[in-house]
Amino acid sequence: MLWVCERKPRFMEVLFQMSRNERIGFPLMLIGINTTLVCIKALKARKLFDVCNYCESVVEGLNELYFGLLRHFRTIWEQRRLTVMDFQSVLEELTDISVKRPMYVVRSAFVEDEESEL
Repeated sequence: MLWVCERKPRFMEVLFQMSRNERIGFPLMLIGINTTLVCIKALKARKLFDVCNYCESVVEGLNELYFGLLRHFRTIWEQRRLTVMDFQSVLEELTDISVKRPMYVVRSAFVEDEESEL
């Protein structure tokens, strides 16, 4: 989470504000810890070869996947107007996409990040 805070401070500010919202709030650190677990599962499943090559580093690949998963989480949470009761299903979706389509997660986060900078 520190990498995202340092490199994407505006994104983390928005995520923090969402977490504090009365209606759609969520425990931000719980999201961070579980996202770390999802990244480790994808790494252990040997599904990050392309991501790590794309990023030219295992650490950078994991960081980019982590950011992509947080961005994916935020998009899902906002679009579906979810609550804390929906967290488990979102976590399962993040786990699934991190193993089946990790490059999609990384590339879509990069594209969304570029568009938000405009």
